[in-house]
Amino acid sequence: MARHRVPDLAAVLGTLTAESLSLVATSDEHGHPNVAAVSWLRGAPPDHLDLLVGWRSRLVKNIQRVPTVTVVVFQESVMTLQGRAHVEERLAHGLPIPLSLVRVEVEAVYDSMFTGGQLISSPHYVKDYPAKLRHLDAQVAVYLAEHQAAAATAVGADGHA
Repeated sequence: MARHRVPDLAAVLGTLTAESLSLVATSDEHGHPNVAAVSWLRGAPPDHLDLLVGWRSRLVKNIQRVPTVTVVVFQESVMTLQGRAHVEERLAHGLPIPLSLVRVEVEAVYDSMFTGGQLISSPHYVKDYPAKLRHLDAQVAVYLAEHQAAAATAVGADGHA
């Protein structure tokens, strides 16, 4: 595998939107791995990534015990982001289902595509929601954007995170 560090973390994070399919890897208290597919994420340049997951998911439980995570995203290549995560909001307010907001402080990003490989298409998926949840993706996208705007305003007001 031709894994190399990507120098522009902010550029990679800037491309991640609320419908970017990714894999999030955590470890439980015994060191056993857990990998989950996540689509509700948004990059927060220069060095954060926010995601929403089910509030009772193993991801949340594992992050509370062992905060190191690896996030794999599929773009023109396969990008691996490594960092430390924390549950920022146990129950995200204003959403129709119980979700937790997780913030990942990204410490490194690597291009993990094998030598000579290139993705010619992003992974495609469909969501088959019941009628009452048809607007959920749009609500999540708005929630993530508003949360990040509020966090950026708070940082600007006091000068630090």
